Amino acid sequence: MARLSLLVLAVVVCVAQLGSAAMVTKVLPRAVAHRGYSSAAPENTLAALKMSIEAGVDGVEIDLQVTKDGVIVLLHDEDLDRTTNCTGSISTYNFLPASGPPQLSECDAGSWFGPQFAGAKIPSLAEGLAVTVPAGVFMVLDMKQTGPGIGALLADVIPDPEVQGLTVASCWTFDQMAEVRNALNATRIQYLTGSLEAFEADPDAFFADMALRGVDGFSVSRKVITPEFVAAAKSHFMAVAVWTVNAAADMRIMFSYSVDAILTDYVTRLTTTLAEANAAEERASRSGYTKNSTVALASIFSFAAGALVCILVFIAIRLMRRRQRRAARSPRGVTSPTGGSYGMIP
Repeated sequence: MARLSLLVLAVVVCVAQLGSAAMVTKVLPRAVAHRGYSSAAPENTLAALKMSIEAGVDGVEIDLQVTKDGVIVLLHDEDLDRTTNCTGSISTYNFLPASGPPQLSECDAGSWFGPQFAGAKIPSLAEGLAVTVPAGVFMVLDMKQTGPGIGALLADVIPDPEVQGLTVASCWTFDQMAEVRNALNATRIQYLTGSLEAFEADPDAFFADMALRGVDGFSVSRKVITPEFVAAAKSHFMAVAVWTVNAAADMRIMFSYSVDAILTDYVTRLTTTLAEANAAEERASRSGYTKNSTVALASIFSFAAGALVCILVFIAIRLMRRRQRRAARSPRGVTSPTGGSYGMIP
């Protein structure tokens, strides 16, 4: 039993040490187009999705609203005034022709941005996925103020677990989280927030609560995110995305925080800044020194420490086994028929 315990301890220590060496390797964040390529095309339209994919993003973020006839569409505001030539709440418009007027298809969602986009329509979630899924680009679903029943509607649109695996649900409320978790088993869930007050008040309680709710990560406003929060989230194996980062200088700051994804309106600016960061690391690596040299050294030392601990534990196990074999060959006492013992008892 003692040998088995030591063996288990050895495996745990080795895995922890070697794992920590791997974890310190720095990886640049993924590029996510906020509402599609929203600085180059009208937000949340198919044109914005297609242009972001052409620009080389890893993912696109879109906003969800629900029409009067229960169709999930891509729209940020609850009303249509800002981004279309129609007025009023999206909940008063129908998407399906069979549902009758007023029809959402009559709204122009592109002219406000530029004449070249005149006639663009508000697409359904299904139409948006038809663009992103074949391209292998993941989609971040900002749930907005969708009410009860959104889980069932999502399940109707995304029944395939493989497609669910290409989606991330950004939830503002715990009710939304519960609905999505029950309806979409393969969809990752992130808590969308503009405040870190709960974390700052009691970090341990905050992450315990998030874990119980099945949260896979966070989407945090650039205005409140801190490197301490990112590090704490990663220590709990939760990813961190940050929104909305449009200045190159701010993008580089987020790189230094080691966030997992950056949401931006300026896709090419982000992909260019990422490419420059990668190129700088490659040039520095060829010269024998990198800006992440401290990280590299930490990886080496952590790996070496893990290897040393493994060797020492292995030696300790061998010595214990040798001592046990010697003890077995040497008489240490004889047990009497009555259960007492005598002889060479220490």
